[in-house]
Amino acid sequence: MKQNIRLLSITESLYRQLSKITKEQIDQLVLKFQKGNNESFMKLYEHFYVKIFRYIYVKCGQVQDSENLTQEVFIKAYKSIASFKFKVEGDYRPSFSSWIFTIARNQTIDYFRKNSGKIEPSIYDITEKSLSTSSNLEEKLDDKLLLNKVVQNMQYLTKLQKEVITLRFTSQMSLKETSIILNKNVNSIKSLQHSAIKKLRDLINE
Repeated sequence: MKQNIRLLSITESLYRQLSKITKEQIDQLVLKFQKGNNESFMKLYEHFYVKIFRYIYVKCGQVQDSENLTQEVFIKAYKSIASFKFKVEGDYRPSFSSWIFTIARNQTIDYFRKNSGKIEPSIYDITEKSLSTSSNLEEKLDDKLLLNKVVQNMQYLTKLQKEVITLRFTSQMSLKETSIILNKNVNSIKSLQHSAIKKLRDLINE
């Protein structure tokens, strides 16, 4: 457990250093890679690695498996990025962030399908460090909730509510990006987020 906390602390520090790339810069890196600039993919890897790892780790709870799955996500992205299409005016297409997180989500689903004996862990068992990467979480709960209590009570949320909270606050996806990844409209994501936060608040205030 101490090793896991240390690793997450390291990745959190790295993420803060690498997370300042704008959406426009991400699009430019994707375009450059599609034109043959391999160095651009390395920059995308550096930018998204911690977000993807953090999302998968919260889902499966095993550091080694999470690292392997994260690598597989980037291998799949590398092989299929040539087919990624940029959104044009009047066209509904996902951003690159939504696109690569959809790969991560599908990879995690396949992981549990292939390892049917494995049970998706309670977020409480992964420790509060998994969600401490987002200072916004406590702000969204009116700064009244202790993070460890939030994590402990996540087990009482529905699977979809946990997905929304994980994507929104652990991986810092926008409402729009979360809606695309989960194949829901934005209003549904807002509703799920609101109900999840309300339930967490009610549970902690009991």
